[in-house]
Amino acid sequence: RPVHEFINDLGIRNVEVIALGDNNPEKKADWIEAKVKDEGYDDVFFVDDSLKNVDAVRRRLKSYPNVKQKIQHIKHS
Repeated sequence: RPVHEFINDLGIRNVEVIALGDNNPEKKADWIEAKVKDEGYDDVFFVDDSLKNVDAVRRRLKSYPNVKQKIQHIKHS
């Protein structure tokens, strides 16, 4: 909920925020890969404040060159 509120406060709408309840970067990469592989997602925008998560997702999606990808590390102040 706090992440969704933060995004809304920035004026960004219609964004799905998923909390996995696990800080293992591979779990985040697994979840995103399942969306691509099993559900046919072809456009992924992943933003996280953990560089480990960003790196894991970036590595995993290298196997899907036809998927439009924007993967970004954000720092909060």
